[in-house]
Amino acid sequence: MVTNIDAEMMTVKQLGELYRLRWNIELRFKAWKQSGSMHTALSRKANSSYLESLVLASMIRFALNFRPLALLKHVERLSMGKLFKLTSKWISDLSIADIRK
Repeated sequence: MVTNIDAEMMTVKQLGELYRLRWNIELRFKAWKQSGSMHTALSRKANSSYLESLVLASMIRFALNFRPLALLKHVERLSMGKLFKLTSKWISDLSIADIRK
């Protein structure tokens, strides 16, 4: 493995685990950006409090979406995209049901 980290600092196995974790973060961040329709929402003119609330709400939704993924990981293979679509629909259905009560 090519890196600028000294061999005394980490073993190859530890370095591989570090890169695996980093890549996982990159994939989650990409999925978060793509799933939340953030581009459209952030391109509108709005005050900073609104935009901050929007980003935080999107991050909370993203974090909540990963709980079912962790549970399903051992049951069946499911892509992040499919998971986000399923949970977004489920959350939307719950919200509509709450409004109708």
